[in-house]
Amino acid sequence: MPTFYWISLLACFSLTACFYRSANMGKATLAKEAIGYTFSEPAKVFDLPKQLVEVSGLSYRDDKLYTLNDEEGIIFTLDPSDGNILAKNEITGLGDYEGICSWADTTVIIKSKGHLIFYDESNKTTKKINTQLKSEHNVEGLCLDQSRKNLLIAGKGVPYNNAINQRAIYIYPLADLEQTDLAIFHMIHVDTLYAWYKHRYGLTSNIEQNQKIEKRIKSFAPSSIAIHPINHSIYISSSKGKFILMLDKDLNIQRIALLDKTVIEQPEGLCFSPSGTLFLSSEGKQNPGRIFVYEMELKHQ
Repeated sequence: MPTFYWISLLACFSLTACFYRSANMGKATLAKEAIGYTFSEPAKVFDLPKQLVEVSGLSYRDDKLYTLNDEEGIIFTLDPSDGNILAKNEITGLGDYEGICSWADTTVIIKSKGHLIFYDESNKTTKKINTQLKSEHNVEGLCLDQSRKNLLIAGKGVPYNNAINQRAIYIYPLADLEQTDLAIFHMIHVDTLYAWYKHRYGLTSNIEQNQKIEKRIKSFAPSSIAIHPINHSIYISSSKGKFILMLDKDLNIQRIALLDKTVIEQPEGLCFSPSGTLFLSSEGKQNPGRIFVYEMELKHQ
Protein backbone atom coordinates (compact mmCIF):
# COMPACT_ATOMS: atom_id res chain seq x y z
CA MET A 1 0.00 0.00 0.00
CA PRO A 2 1.48 3.43 -0.96
CA THR A 3 3.20 5.40 1.77
CA PHE A 4 1.09 8.50 1.07
CA TYR A 5 -2.06 6.48 1.96
CA TRP A 6 -0.81 5.77 5.47
CA ILE A 7 0.31 9.38 5.88
CA SER A 8 -3.13 10.61 4.79
CA LEU A 9 -4.90 8.13 7.09
CA LEU A 10 -2.73 9.14 10.05
CA ALA A 11 -3.44 12.81 9.34
CA CYS A 12 -7.17 12.09 9.23
CA PHE A 13 -7.08 10.37 12.63
CA SER A 14 -5.03 13.24 14.05
CA LEU A 15 -7.49 15.84 12.80
CA THR A 16 -10.44 13.84 14.15
CA ALA A 17 -8.79 13.52 17.55
CA CYS A 18 -8.04 17.24 17.56
CA PHE A 19 -11.65 17.99 16.66
CA TYR A 20 -13.03 15.97 19.57
CA ARG A 21 -10.43 17.39 21.95
CA SER A 22 -11.37 20.91 20.84
CA ALA A 23 -15.07 20.24 21.27
CA ASN A 24 -14.60 18.84 24.75
CA MET A 25 -12.18 21.60 25.71
CA GLY A 26 -14.71 24.13 24.45
CA LYS A 27 -17.40 22.81 26.79
CA ALA A 28 -14.98 22.63 29.70
CA THR A 29 -13.71 26.14 29.07
CA LEU A 30 -17.26 27.50 28.88
CA ALA A 31 -18.09 25.98 32.26
CA LYS A 32 -14.99 27.60 33.78
CA GLU A 33 -15.60 31.04 32.32
CA ALA A 34 -16.77 33.86 34.59
CA ILE A 35 -20.45 34.02 33.67
CA GLY A 36 -22.22 37.27 34.43
CA TYR A 37 -25.28 39.39 33.78
CA THR A 38 -25.65 43.17 33.61
CA PHE A 39 -28.79 43.63 35.68
CA SER A 40 -29.01 47.33 34.86
CA GLU A 41 -29.35 46.48 31.15
CA PRO A 42 -32.00 43.83 30.47
CA ALA A 43 -32.23 42.58 26.89
CA LYS A 44 -36.03 42.67 27.12
CA VAL A 45 -38.75 43.70 29.57
CA PHE A 46 -42.30 42.32 29.33
CA ASP A 47 -45.30 43.96 30.96
CA LEU A 48 -47.67 41.24 32.13
CA PRO A 49 -51.50 41.38 32.08
CA LYS A 50 -53.44 42.43 35.20
CA GLN A 51 -54.09 38.85 36.28
CA LEU A 52 -50.32 38.51 36.78
CA VAL A 53 -49.69 41.76 38.64
CA GLU A 54 -48.82 39.52 41.60
CA VAL A 55 -46.63 37.25 39.51
CA SER A 56 -44.66 34.85 41.65
CA GLY A 57 -42.20 32.05 40.80
CA LEU A 58 -40.77 31.21 37.37
CA SER A 59 -39.66 28.02 35.63
CA TYR A 60 -38.40 27.33 32.09
CA ARG A 61 -39.28 24.15 30.20
CA ASP A 62 -39.49 23.23 26.52
CA ASP A 63 -39.09 26.83 25.28
CA LYS A 64 -41.87 28.08 27.56
CA LEU A 65 -42.06 29.94 30.85
CA TYR A 66 -44.27 28.67 33.66
CA THR A 67 -45.47 30.99 36.40
CA LEU A 68 -48.34 31.59 38.81
CA ASN A 69 -50.27 34.31 40.54
CA ASP A 70 -49.42 34.74 44.21
CA GLU A 71 -53.00 34.02 45.32
CA GLU A 72 -54.36 31.50 42.78
CA GLY A 73 -53.61 27.86 42.11
CA ILE A 74 -53.37 28.52 38.36
CA ILE A 75 -50.33 27.65 36.27
CA PHE A 76 -49.74 30.20 33.51
CA THR A 77 -47.73 29.18 30.44
CA LEU A 78 -45.96 32.15 28.84
CA ASP A 79 -44.14 32.78 25.59
CA PRO A 80 -40.52 33.59 26.63
CA SER A 81 -40.07 35.88 23.63
CA ASP A 82 -42.80 38.36 24.61
CA GLY A 83 -44.43 37.24 27.87
CA ASN A 84 -47.82 36.57 26.28
CA ILE A 85 -50.05 34.00 28.00
CA LEU A 86 -50.21 30.77 25.98
CA ALA A 87 -52.30 28.72 28.40
CA LYS A 88 -53.84 28.69 31.88
CA ASN A 89 -54.34 25.58 33.95
CA GLU A 90 -56.14 25.70 37.30
CA ILE A 91 -54.85 22.81 39.42
CA THR A 92 -55.92 23.84 42.92
CA GLY A 93 -57.86 26.50 44.82
CA LEU A 94 -56.98 29.84 46.37
CA GLY A 95 -53.92 30.13 48.61
CA ASP A 96 -50.53 31.76 49.06
CA TYR A 97 -48.54 30.20 46.20
CA GLU A 98 -44.91 31.14 45.75
CA GLY A 99 -42.45 28.91 43.89
CA ILE A 100 -42.92 26.82 40.75
CA CYS A 101 -40.75 24.19 39.11
CA SER A 102 -41.50 22.28 35.89
CA TRP A 103 -39.78 19.41 34.10
CA ALA A 104 -40.86 16.54 31.80
CA ASP A 105 -44.62 16.09 32.49
CA THR A 106 -44.42 17.34 36.07
CA THR A 107 -45.01 20.78 37.55
CA VAL A 108 -44.62 21.47 41.26
CA ILE A 109 -45.81 24.55 43.11
CA ILE A 110 -45.20 25.39 46.74
CA LYS A 111 -47.24 27.34 49.27
CA SER A 112 -45.64 29.72 51.74
CA LYS A 113 -46.38 27.29 54.58
CA GLY A 114 -44.40 24.53 52.88
CA HIS A 115 -47.09 22.46 51.15
CA LEU A 116 -45.89 20.96 47.86
CA ILE A 117 -48.40 20.26 45.09
CA PHE A 118 -47.24 17.94 42.31
CA TYR A 119 -49.21 18.14 39.08
CA ASP A 120 -48.94 15.31 36.54
CA GLU A 121 -49.79 16.74 33.12
CA SER A 122 -50.12 13.34 31.45
CA ASN A 123 -53.06 12.17 33.59
CA LYS A 124 -54.18 15.57 35.00
CA THR A 125 -53.78 14.53 38.64
CA THR A 126 -52.34 16.31 41.66
CA LYS A 127 -50.55 15.06 44.76
CA LYS A 128 -50.27 17.26 47.85
CA ILE A 129 -47.44 16.82 50.35
CA ASN A 130 -47.50 18.62 53.69
CA THR A 131 -43.84 18.99 54.60
CA GLN A 132 -42.63 19.73 58.11
CA LEU A 133 -42.38 23.44 57.20
CA LYS A 134 -44.95 25.84 58.61
CA SER A 135 -46.14 29.41 58.02
CA GLU A 136 -43.34 30.88 60.15
CA HIS A 137 -40.74 29.39 57.80
CA ASN A 138 -42.30 31.41 54.98
CA VAL A 139 -41.16 29.43 51.94
CA GLU A 140 -40.87 31.14 48.56
CA GLY A 141 -38.09 29.71 46.40
CA LEU A 142 -38.33 26.37 44.57
CA CYS A 143 -36.18 24.76 41.87
CA LEU A 144 -35.07 21.39 40.53
CA ASP A 145 -31.57 20.20 41.44
CA GLN A 146 -31.29 17.78 38.56
CA SER A 147 -27.82 16.47 39.47
CA ARG A 148 -28.99 15.36 42.91
CA LYS A 149 -32.59 14.47 41.91
CA ASN A 150 -33.93 16.80 44.58
CA LEU A 151 -35.96 19.95 44.92
CA LEU A 152 -34.28 22.93 46.56
CA ILE A 153 -36.59 25.04 48.71
CA ALA A 154 -35.60 28.51 49.97
CA GLY A 155 -37.29 30.04 53.00
CA LYS A 156 -37.37 33.72 53.86
CA GLY A 157 -38.64 33.14 57.39
CA VAL A 158 -36.91 31.70 60.42
CA PRO A 159 -35.29 28.31 59.66
CA TYR A 160 -36.82 25.29 61.36
CA ASN A 161 -33.65 24.94 63.46
CA ASN A 162 -34.33 28.49 64.79
CA ALA A 163 -30.90 29.78 63.72
CA ILE A 164 -30.64 33.52 64.39
CA ASN A 165 -30.06 35.92 61.46
CA GLN A 166 -29.85 33.03 59.01
CA ARG A 167 -31.88 31.77 56.08
CA ALA A 168 -32.18 28.14 55.07
CA ILE A 169 -32.20 26.23 51.81
CA TYR A 170 -33.86 22.84 52.25
CA ILE A 171 -33.79 19.64 50.21
CA TYR A 172 -36.81 17.58 49.22
CA PRO A 173 -35.86 14.13 47.78
CA LEU A 174 -37.76 13.24 44.61
CA ALA A 175 -37.00 9.56 45.15
CA ASP A 176 -39.58 9.44 47.95
CA LEU A 177 -42.77 11.42 47.38
CA GLU A 178 -44.16 10.22 50.70
CA GLN A 179 -41.42 12.07 52.55
CA THR A 180 -42.48 15.03 54.70
CA ASP A 181 -39.23 15.83 56.52
CA LEU A 182 -36.70 18.13 54.86
CA ALA A 183 -32.95 18.20 55.34
CA ILE A 184 -31.10 21.52 55.41
CA PHE A 185 -28.95 21.92 52.30
CA HIS A 186 -27.28 25.22 53.20
CA MET A 187 -27.53 28.03 55.75
CA ILE A 188 -26.84 31.67 54.80
CA HIS A 189 -25.99 34.18 57.55
CA VAL A 190 -27.00 37.77 56.77
CA ASP A 191 -23.98 39.17 58.66
CA THR A 192 -21.69 37.05 56.47
CA LEU A 193 -23.36 38.47 53.35
CA TYR A 194 -22.74 42.04 54.46
CA ALA A 195 -19.15 41.31 55.56
CA TRP A 196 -18.45 39.78 52.14
CA TYR A 197 -20.05 42.75 50.37
CA LYS A 198 -17.93 45.25 52.34
CA HIS A 199 -14.75 43.29 51.64
CA ARG A 200 -15.51 42.85 47.93
CA TYR A 201 -16.90 46.26 47.03
CA GLY A 202 -15.74 48.51 49.88
CA LEU A 203 -17.65 51.37 51.46
CA THR A 204 -18.46 54.79 50.05
CA SER A 205 -17.63 58.09 51.70
CA ASN A 206 -21.34 58.61 52.32
CA ILE A 207 -22.22 57.16 55.75
CA GLU A 208 -25.96 57.30 55.08
CA GLN A 209 -25.50 55.43 51.81
CA ASN A 210 -23.45 52.75 53.56
CA GLN A 211 -26.17 52.31 56.16
CA LYS A 212 -28.79 51.89 53.44
CA ILE A 213 -26.68 49.22 51.72
CA GLU A 214 -26.13 47.42 55.03
CA LYS A 215 -29.87 47.46 55.68
CA ARG A 216 -30.58 46.07 52.21
CA ILE A 217 -28.08 43.22 52.49
CA LYS A 218 -29.07 42.27 56.03
CA SER A 219 -32.76 42.16 55.10
CA PHE A 220 -31.96 39.12 52.91
CA ALA A 221 -35.14 37.06 52.48
CA PRO A 222 -35.05 34.56 49.57
CA SER A 223 -37.93 34.88 47.13
CA SER A 224 -36.63 32.52 44.42
CA ILE A 225 -33.81 30.08 43.74
CA ALA A 226 -32.39 28.64 40.50
CA ILE A 227 -29.33 26.68 39.38
CA HIS A 228 -27.34 27.93 36.40
CA PRO A 229 -27.42 25.32 33.60
CA ILE A 230 -23.75 25.73 32.66
CA ASN A 231 -21.58 26.44 35.71
CA HIS A 232 -24.13 25.19 38.28
CA SER A 233 -23.94 28.34 40.40
CA ILE A 234 -26.98 28.94 42.62
CA TYR A 235 -28.85 32.23 42.12
CA ILE A 236 -31.15 33.48 44.88
CA SER A 237 -33.27 36.60 44.59
CA SER A 238 -34.27 38.59 47.66
CA SER A 239 -37.50 40.55 47.46
CA LYS A 240 -36.55 42.45 50.61
CA GLY A 241 -33.42 44.43 49.88
CA LYS A 242 -33.94 43.94 46.13
CA PHE A 243 -30.79 42.02 45.21
CA ILE A 244 -29.55 38.74 43.76
CA LEU A 245 -27.10 36.51 45.61
CA MET A 246 -24.93 34.14 43.60
CA LEU A 247 -23.20 31.14 45.17
CA ASP A 248 -20.73 28.98 43.28
CA LYS A 249 -21.24 25.23 43.03
CA ASP A 250 -19.31 24.83 46.30
CA LEU A 251 -21.72 27.29 47.97
CA ASN A 252 -19.18 30.09 48.32
CA ILE A 253 -20.44 33.64 47.78
CA GLN A 254 -19.70 34.64 44.19
CA ARG A 255 -21.53 37.93 43.74
CA ILE A 256 -24.17 40.18 45.29
CA ALA A 257 -25.96 42.28 42.67
CA LEU A 258 -28.10 45.16 43.97
CA LEU A 259 -31.09 45.83 41.71
CA ASP A 260 -32.70 49.14 40.80
CA LYS A 261 -35.61 49.29 43.27
CA THR A 262 -37.53 51.81 41.16
CA VAL A 263 -37.57 49.44 38.17
CA ILE A 264 -37.56 45.95 39.72
CA GLU A 265 -40.04 46.62 42.50
CA GLN A 266 -40.38 43.15 43.99
CA PRO A 267 -38.22 40.36 42.50
CA GLU A 268 -40.19 37.15 42.97
CA GLY A 269 -39.19 34.54 40.38
CA LEU A 270 -35.95 33.50 38.72
CA CYS A 271 -35.09 30.83 36.14
CA PHE A 272 -32.76 30.05 33.24
CA SER A 273 -33.09 28.74 29.72
CA PRO A 274 -30.70 25.86 28.86
CA SER A 275 -28.43 28.34 27.05
CA GLY A 276 -28.12 30.57 30.13
CA THR A 277 -30.64 33.34 29.44
CA LEU A 278 -31.91 34.59 32.81
CA PHE A 279 -35.57 35.45 33.41
CA LEU A 280 -36.55 37.50 36.47
CA SER A 281 -40.17 38.22 37.44
CA SER A 282 -41.18 41.25 39.49
CA GLU A 283 -44.51 41.74 41.21
CA GLY A 284 -46.19 45.00 40.29
CA LYS A 285 -46.72 47.98 42.58
CA GLN A 286 -46.41 51.33 40.80
CA ASN A 287 -45.65 49.35 37.63
CA PRO A 288 -47.40 46.28 36.20
CA GLY A 289 -46.07 42.80 36.90
CA ARG A 290 -43.02 42.35 34.71
CA ILE A 291 -40.47 39.86 33.44
CA PHE A 292 -36.91 41.01 32.84
CA VAL A 293 -34.70 39.06 30.41
CA TYR A 294 -30.90 39.06 30.68
CA GLU A 295 -28.46 37.51 28.24
CA MET A 296 -25.46 35.62 29.55
CA GLU A 297 -22.06 37.28 29.29
CA LEU A 298 -18.68 35.53 29.35
CA LYS A 299 -15.81 37.37 31.00
CA HIS A 300 -12.38 35.85 30.42
CA GLN A 301 -10.36 35.34 33.56
